[in-house]
Amino acid sequence: MKIKHLHSIPKQALSSIAFFAGFLLFTGCVFDGLETPNGEGTASGQTIQVTIDMPDSTPQTRISFEEKGESVVLEWQEDDSIDLLVVTEKGTQIQQTVIVSPDPKNPKKATFELKLPHESEGEVFDLYGVYGGNGFVFLDNECFASLPSLSQSSGSLLGIQNRKSIVLTFACEKIPRDNPSISVKFKHLGSLFKISLKNKSHDVWDVLVDFTYVALYSREHKINIFAHQQDGVENMLYNVRTGGIKNSTFNPVLPFNIGDDFKESKINPDEDLDLWAWYIPGSEDSHLWPGLSLELEFQKKGIRQNIFKPKREKPTDPGKVFYFRAIFDVGKPEIVWEI
Repeated sequence: MKIKHLHSIPKQALSSIAFFAGFLLFTGCVFDGLETPNGEGTASGQTIQVTIDMPDSTPQTRISFEEKGESVVLEWQEDDSIDLLVVTEKGTQIQQTVIVSPDPKNPKKATFELKLPHESEGEVFDLYGVYGGNGFVFLDNECFASLPSLSQSSGSLLGIQNRKSIVLTFACEKIPRDNPSISVKFKHLGSLFKISLKNKSHDVWDVLVDFTYVALYSREHKINIFAHQQDGVENMLYNVRTGGIKNSTFNPVLPFNIGDDFKESKINPDEDLDLWAWYIPGSEDSHLWPGLSLELEFQKKGIRQNIFKPKREKPTDPGKVFYFRAIFDVGKPEIVWEI
């Protein structure tokens, strides 16, 4: 993927009015236990039912997205699927894709069917799960989840939902095959980032016609923004067992995709253009984000904001929603702040 820099860009009326973090409310998807239907034993090759349960104090867990205030609630939907990897004591890797069935009487609970490994594979097994992305890829006897590309993981919130571009993972190891009992939680691999650009002009914006490029950028272009981005043409890969990421790089620019999600989208005066993206923040202590600002191309004219958000004092966390709010009036040359 090419990273675009806009050099020598004139200052326009693009002003930042807010930056804050909300939470992705997916905090308690718990596998409360593996139970065999009708109390039967776990014979060789038998399918058992996994119950996904949540405490009463946590949000619902269907994987549909609903923005509520400063948070985005994730909830299970009918026919949602999860990719599973079972690793046996002998090292055999077994891939399964299972359909989740939400409990119609209790939206905090869902179930799916898991096929147990054969008893000849050993007494214990490990179970890894991934929601979202592009399925599993096996390289050098390692299992990777293929992560969404920028065109999949950026656009409108509904588009990101429909493309399953938020990736959640869980791991549970050393499960006794003859008495499987599991309690695990999904974990967020990345965070959502939202740019809200208010139209303060007198004209209606035709999004796909007027905007060709929108990005967050580092105050100093030599300093990277520590969010994993695709390095080259191959999708990023997440190692299901180790948590490592392949085919990724860091760049000083964090682009937001303007594509088919905004087909025929019009933004009237005083309305907001909302651009969303899902990125995986760097996890090292040294991965401190630099000061950020906005740049864009509007009607083929490059515009850069010269008001910067300060650098972060600690690494950016996964599982949150980060908001960047700005106003834009192409007819005024000065920065205008809106409280």
